[in-house]
Amino acid sequence: WVASSRVGTPVVGFTAAALAAVGVALAPAAMADPNDDAYLADLKAISGMNVQSPAHAIDSGHKICNDLVAGFGRQLIIDSTAKSGDPDLDPAQASGMVDVAQRHYCP
Repeated sequence: WVASSRVGTPVVGFTAAALAAVGVALAPAAMADPNDDAYLADLKAISGMNVQSPAHAIDSGHKICNDLVAGFGRQLIIDSTAKSGDPDLDPAQASGMVDVAQRHYCP
């Protein structure tokens, strides 16, 4: 999604592999969702963030929200998100991604 192709072990409720899909560019979804478009635009606005696979970024945003709703600690999710990148995301990027996911996908 953002900066990785590294595969890791399950972390929290998601896997590092689910968050790491930068090297794989996928075709955009046939039906665009305005909320997804806004989510991707906000991700791209994060300094240094490079979204090469929109589909994976969107999936990761939903997984981040699911983990927040499930009660996993915000800092644990930020730390796991940061370590999912290749190279790793810096803490500000990871925190920004969690903020953006929460804003667009959490109830």
